[in-house]
Amino acid sequence: MNIRRVALAAGAFALGVGMLTGCGLTPKTAATPSPSAPAAADSSPTASAAGFPSVCDMFTDADMSALTQGTIASHKPDGKSTPAAPACDWLSADGGITVTASLRTTTKSDFDSSADGYTPVSGVGDKATELHGILTVFHAPTTEIGIIFGGGGDPDVAIQKAIALKIIEKLDGGASPSPSASASASASE
Repeated sequence: MNIRRVALAAGAFALGVGMLTGCGLTPKTAATPSPSAPAAADSSPTASAAGFPSVCDMFTDADMSALTQGTIASHKPDGKSTPAAPACDWLSADGGITVTASLRTTTKSDFDSSADGYTPVSGVGDKATELHGILTVFHAPTTEIGIIFGGGGDPDVAIQKAIALKIIEKLDGGASPSPSASASASASE
């Protein structure tokens, strides 16, 4: 399944939950996120069986608060997260901020063919595109990073890029190998 479609569906769901929460209505399926124990700032993410680290282990709530310039209260694995395609949601206590970050394996050719209609974004990964609040980054040789935050536009894209760059840094420099770890760190610059 294309990460852009999954990310769009997750973004639409998060937007719907956020709108309902703002009205004082919360669907029964949107359980209150359980607070995660903050990880040490210098700890390395745990690798999954597929070689990807857990996205939730990459950032503490404080780390994500600093990146989003908001107050993140909790995070949890995204409902569609798997070891082969890990994803994590970070949420503010008031529901005003939702960030979803995901990883999956892809090829450059598949990434390029699914980028039609998306706006090119420079300065992150080997290639990146954005559409309606979804930043998708190709990190050679085989990693696709998806970041959902906000509704698009320059301020949101800048925050998405900062998150993606931190993920790339952790994939390339962390103790846990990733499918992209075989590429040199300079390939993402």
